[in-house]
Amino acid sequence: GVGSAMADLLNGYVAWMPATLVIKAVMALAAGLLYRKLRGRPWGVAVSGIVGEIPMVAGYWLYESWMLGSFAGAAAGVPGNLAQAAFGVAASTLLILALRKSAYVRREFSNL
Repeated sequence: GVGSAMADLLNGYVAWMPATLVIKAVMALAAGLLYRKLRGRPWGVAVSGIVGEIPMVAGYWLYESWMLGSFAGAAAGVPGNLAQAAFGVAASTLLILALRKSAYVRREFSNL
């Protein structure tokens, strides 16, 4: 979350920094807590990733709604955030599968 918030700052999106910090923290919390429950199931990483992306899509939509004063106007950003979420889940799941031979990943994700 801190890195993403710093990226907002460095790229001129200062108004998004607080939302990014909170949204990324909620994403990590949701995905992490669910993964603890699903650990060992072959689909646990992907499902945890999907659940972790829900706060991102909803959070940015709500924050932009507040900034614009319009839920409908902010909805224009939802498709882009959904695409970002889908890519994130796919890429992270594939990365875990590719790296599962390393000692740490083998220990943490051995049941994939």
